[in-house]
Amino acid sequence: MSHHRNAQSNQSVSSSDRGLRKSNWAGVRTALHSSLLMFACERLRMRLLPAVPLLLFGLAASAMGGEWPSGFVVHSGTESPSGRYGILVPPQEPESNENGDCYLADIQSHRVLGKLKAVDYFEHQNHAFLSAIWNADRCVVTREGRFGFDTISLIELHGQGFREVDLGTAIQHSLDAATAKEAAKDHVENPGGFATAYVRFGEDDRIRFRAVSTSNPKQLDNVHTCCTLFQGTYDPSAARWTVTDARPITAAMFDTLYDAYVNTADDTTQFSTEQAKADAYDRELNEVYSALRFILPKTEFEKMKEAQVAWLKERDAAPSIEEKNRRVLARIKALQERLW
Repeated sequence: MSHHRNAQSNQSVSSSDRGLRKSNWAGVRTALHSSLLMFACERLRMRLLPAVPLLLFGLAASAMGGEWPSGFVVHSGTESPSGRYGILVPPQEPESNENGDCYLADIQSHRVLGKLKAVDYFEHQNHAFLSAIWNADRCVVTREGRFGFDTISLIELHGQGFREVDLGTAIQHSLDAATAKEAAKDHVENPGGFATAYVRFGEDDRIRFRAVSTSNPKQLDNVHTCCTLFQGTYDPSAARWTVTDARPITAAMFDTLYDAYVNTADDTTQFSTEQAKADAYDRELNEVYSALRFILPKTEFEKMKEAQVAWLKERDAAPSIEEKNRRVLARIKALQERLW
């Protein structure tokens, strides 16, 4: 049974492959890097990042057009819904000492709008993923590494160019601050963390982010683990975060949220039988329900619980397993909306 995530989903934005999974619904978000040495180097790089106040994010960058780079290709899944825009990436790994520069392009006119400053990627790169989620003239671009996102940028089209805003730094610093606080409480050294992010454009034109991080992405035994949840809302019109909240969570809740935030609407899993599908749907329904128990205020959850009891009777009255599966999938989608 295979599972894939559509780049237009509320991914990401995430995002990362953590090895052993407790659910068959884990999305392809990232893969493990090939050596512990690379792991140590990345941890060192993260710790050397300059401190940035939570509510300050990277300066927006304007970009001007240029010629289409020779050999560059439009990375699959980064096209806008109309097919006009997309992200150009090198067709293979650049030569030594060269970066994998990427560009935003007008595909229809075969014209480059400009270089993406926060994106370093080449086609079919191992242990890395690039995704773009579009909404009208805005796009959230996520570059993912082995255990989670490396960069998250907002692209805003303006005339013949665009503006690029760093949003990932604020998310990561918020998570890091919560992790450091939890580590201090437990009297252990701050382990840092690697985060999987999910993004969704709201009807109010604001962008909602959810991210879960863990200091133990390989799920090693006998390792003190700090896990954290981030919930934030960014208002592009005001160019500011209106909500930024990070709090510690248990390792078990990390697993639950990691799966629950994957947009079921974009799942392309193929099942051998309707019963196999029913079993998978039941597991996913339980994951989302458990996530809501944790996320929602008590009074809201109690109301939802009453509605769930009534819905279970409707589910059990389905005349066939095919209809039952349709009803369960619809319920999963409805409950996932409450997570945002």
